[in-house]
Amino acid sequence: MKIKYIKFIIIFFYLLSFLMLFFSLGLNLVFDEVSMEQIIFHIKYAKDVINIELEYIIFLAFLICLGTIFLYQITKNLNPKLVLTGSVFLFITICLGFSIKYGFFAYIRGRFDYSDFYEKNYVQPKLEDFSAKSSSKNVIILFLESMETIYADKNIWGDNLLKKQSHIQNTMGKYYSIKGSNWTVASMTTVLCGVPLNVEIGRNQYGGEKYDFLPNLICLPDIFNQIGYKNYFIYGSFAHFGGTDTLFKSHNVEAANIYDFRDMMMFSQKVFDNKWGYPDSIMYRFLQKKILELKNKKEKFFIVSATINTHHPYIYSDDNCSSKYHDWRDVVSCADKQVSDFVQWFYQEGLDKDTILLIIGDHLSMDKNIAQAMSPFSGERTLVNILIADQKTLKPRKFSGVDIMPTIIDAADISSKSSKLGLGVSLFDDSQQTLIEKYGVEKLNKQLQKNSLVYESFL
Repeated sequence: MKIKYIKFIIIFFYLLSFLMLFFSLGLNLVFDEVSMEQIIFHIKYAKDVINIELEYIIFLAFLICLGTIFLYQITKNLNPKLVLTGSVFLFITICLGFSIKYGFFAYIRGRFDYSDFYEKNYVQPKLEDFSAKSSSKNVIILFLESMETIYADKNIWGDNLLKKQSHIQNTMGKYYSIKGSNWTVASMTTVLCGVPLNVEIGRNQYGGEKYDFLPNLICLPDIFNQIGYKNYFIYGSFAHFGGTDTLFKSHNVEAANIYDFRDMMMFSQKVFDNKWGYPDSIMYRFLQKKILELKNKKEKFFIVSATINTHHPYIYSDDNCSSKYHDWRDVVSCADKQVSDFVQWFYQEGLDKDTILLIIGDHLSMDKNIAQAMSPFSGERTLVNILIADQKTLKPRKFSGVDIMPTIIDAADISSKSSKLGLGVSLFDDSQQTLIEKYGVEKLNKQLQKNSLVYESFL
């Protein structure tokens, strides 16, 4: 091979090495825990709306070029073939470190390691097994972005919602985030469909234009649509981020009933400096307006909504939030007050008589600074969970997102032939163990990492 071609190849591998190095360092510096599934999913399906400032891209490109030039200058007079070998070795070493750090090999192994876990634990919902009764309730599921129970240890969460709203049932128990549910759309999939989200590259267009987000899976919106409810999704951010709108459109939520930042912009007639979309204060106002419209129409509804202010890395402090701490704690504290105000409004409007409200954290915080701040506090990291369901009481359980699907069916007083749906069981059924109670978090995650013929049938 000619020397000039070898030099080009050397420069190419230096560029790749620095690109991979800064990508890995960036993830490590900004995020606390990120799974390989999450990385692959967002690269493939969420790249169109990942909000990275232009100056950061320019700065990163400058560092990569600078590092490449520097490394090439100190090695250009050495034996070209030896330097080529070294450049390839450098790239492989960085990739190896990245793979070990983020579990790439475990992910690949899981794609080829099949398990009968689903065969033993999955119960396929059948639409004909569900029916509404005269006593059936409307349903609102409110996902709170990155909201953990551990915030209460620092008294930055719960002062409003849990203390001022003491008449509500505070918790369903310990809500664990499991593998395949540790980012927003994965959490929504787990809660609504009773199974975690497995990233099957090339097998399913989660973020594609076709409505094929697990098309052969029966989820809560499918069930509610079948029994005559109207389905809605209300979000202050971009509904298409990570294929979220595709999830809902694939499961009987009409495009016209999906409201996101564009609708918030028309509703508020204001512009906000929030990189994720419109602040939660606007979303809550829009949500309240829509709920009252549906209440006046006297039609049954199923609403999924989600907050955004606490989304890492662009946390946003609403104008009406206090500035006690002058850091992320103010945003968490404000989120507590906002959801508490929403619950108070929920009761004032008398909605508790014919509507159930589930408030849950979507996943653990990905903010490394927050994780470090919380590290002195002992205890497991679990998610906020509150169920407001008139005349329904729950014994606190250990559970995960897969158990919410059958629990919602029970809480809404929907007729069903089984208290087990998907991988979950109704938390009202004390005779059935949840997967967390049966296996524990660590053993369950190992099983969920493996491939499944049953899961492939959902694609």
